[in-house]
Amino acid sequence: MNMHLQIANFAFYICASFVGDLIIPEDVDSIGISAFCNCRSFDGKLVLPNKIKAIKTDTFCNCSKLSNSLEFPSSVSTIELRAFYSCCSLTGSLKIPSDVEIIDPSTFANCYGFTSLELHENLGCIQNDAFYNCYGFEGNLIIPRTVTLIGKTAFY
Repeated sequence: MNMHLQIANFAFYICASFVGDLIIPEDVDSIGISAFCNCRSFDGKLVLPNKIKAIKTDTFCNCSKLSNSLEFPSSVSTIELRAFYSCCSLTGSLKIPSDVEIIDPSTFANCYGFTSLELHENLGCIQNDAFYNCYGFEGNLIIPRTVTLIGKTAFY
């Protein structure tokens, strides 16, 4: 039986009492807008299900204590506006999935714990403030030849 489980918009909005890891079950294929926004007490790793295709607007916005590296399933093709805004404790290499064509405004703004950034050839647009205040990046940054727009203060 193919189950389609969803986490609704604002389902856990401002749930400040949860601590530890945030592990989303494998059967979840949709996470709503702001579903975990302002859940500032999660202080472990974030594990995304392999079925997820989109990280919606503000989904993990201000989850400032989520830590460890952020690993996207290969199924992810969309990362929307402010999806990881101010997730400043995420660390390691940030690898944008190969099916993502647009990085929306402020998607990773204030995520200064990342140390490197890997962009793929399918990427066409890096919008305004996409990586604003991500001052932890080190080493080389290779902009794919497919990128046709880098927005205002995208890497400020």
